[in-house]
Amino acid sequence: MLFSQGTIAQDCKANLSAQNQKNVGTADEDGTAFTLELSNPTSRTKSYRFTATFSSTPCSTPNKANLGENVVLDVSFADTSFSSQVITGMEVIPRQMKTFKVDVQVPAGTPFNRWSCIEINAIDMECGTVAATQLLRVFVPDPSEE
Repeated sequence: MLFSQGTIAQDCKANLSAQNQKNVGTADEDGTAFTLELSNPTSRTKSYRFTATFSSTPCSTPNKANLGENVVLDVSFADTSFSSQVITGMEVIPRQMKTFKVDVQVPAGTPFNRWSCIEINAIDMECGTVAATQLLRVFVPDPSEE
């Protein structure tokens, strides 16, 4: 019985990372995009759903200090292999990796010189749990200072 529980827990894992380790960006009026890599280390095909959660924990960098509370930005997911078709998740076959894009837009009225700390989650649909997470850090600059 213990063996089967361990196998089930192992099957609920994934790996999620920013391509080329690029997880920090600047979002101007055109927004910004990140390419993430989702891999399935299990022996079964898995379906994952994506969510974005905003953290209030500061994630500024030394050269761009946070001048206030983190801001909430608009986040959407797109399939990189189908002309940026909007998606909510994807299926990944065993021991394979797929890429997808995270588009980040700055809503009107968002304060400038602020950071947004966005936690991207890949939720294993079979297990109903977060299988992997990647933190994205986005700075919203003041366009008059560029």
